Amino acid sequence: MTTVALDGLTEDPGYRLWRAHRGMISLFAALIVAATAWLVFAARRVDKLRYELAANEIVLGQTEETVNSLVARMSGGVDTLRAKYSSYDQLLQGGTDDSLYIVVSVAENQVAVHRGDSIIYRAVCSTGKGTVLQGKGRQWKFETPRGRRVVLSKEVAPLWRPPDWYFVEEAKKKGRGVVLMGRGTVIDAATGEPSALGSGRPVIAVQDTEVVRLAPDGSATPFPQNKLIVAGGSVVIPPLGTRQRSYTGELGAFRLNLGDGYALHGTKAEALLGKSVTHGCVRLGQADLTKIYDMTPLGTEVFFY
Repeated sequence: MTTVALDGLTEDPGYRLWRAHRGMISLFAALIVAATAWLVFAARRVDKLRYELAANEIVLGQTEETVNSLVARMSGGVDTLRAKYSSYDQLLQGGTDDSLYIVVSVAENQVAVHRGDSIIYRAVCSTGKGTVLQGKGRQWKFETPRGRRVVLSKEVAPLWRPPDWYFVEEAKKKGRGVVLMGRGTVIDAATGEPSALGSGRPVIAVQDTEVVRLAPDGSATPFPQNKLIVAGGSVVIPPLGTRQRSYTGELGAFRLNLGDGYALHGTKAEALLGKSVTHGCVRLGQADLTKIYDMTPLGTEVFFY
């Protein structure tokens, strides 16, 4: 290797070349570091924008009603909102009026009551469990849908009229079949099979608003409320409008109805609050439900994300 003398030392030609161009090499290295940093920043920004768009697609529910409602609250257009806010909660905190509205985080099982840009009350809730039930040729998915709803009515001591899925689910738990009963239906009390009045056997029938057990002598005994009716190996689904299809005490002291069967209401299972265990409604503890019920007027917007 060829070297040259420098103050009594030997110098490699490569080193001499570096000394001659070290300023340019340092600048080039700095540019590489800066470019790398910019690429990292850009990648993170792309991920953030993707998150914002995904969050807002869920929040806005891709429905004109929700978009218009949120735009009415905020200044600027939808594109401005999507660029500025990274979550639904942040978006609502940017509201410009002082109206009251409710935000439900389905993923976190949290309810927040807002007034303008302030959160004035928080509560733990339970929301849809996301499971699917099949039975009687039908299928139900138990989820709390995202989007916007409105408090349509408020009830004190609400009655629960269980949908068909309740009886199908209870029958599956007990390993039983299901019999769907109409108002003109007569069921053999011992077998659960179709029967007829005057058969000489105990039967189940409907009289006015009661599901009754008819003895062979014609005497009628109404079935109790809040309990399943079982005939043979099957759970009987009572007709809507009968007392046996109305359950008391299941929904707590209050209910705020949101339409399509969805509501904010109480629960007997407060130990399960904070978990996704419902069939779609939002369950609240009694103390929180009372507070929210008292402060929420009809027409209040409820946003789910």
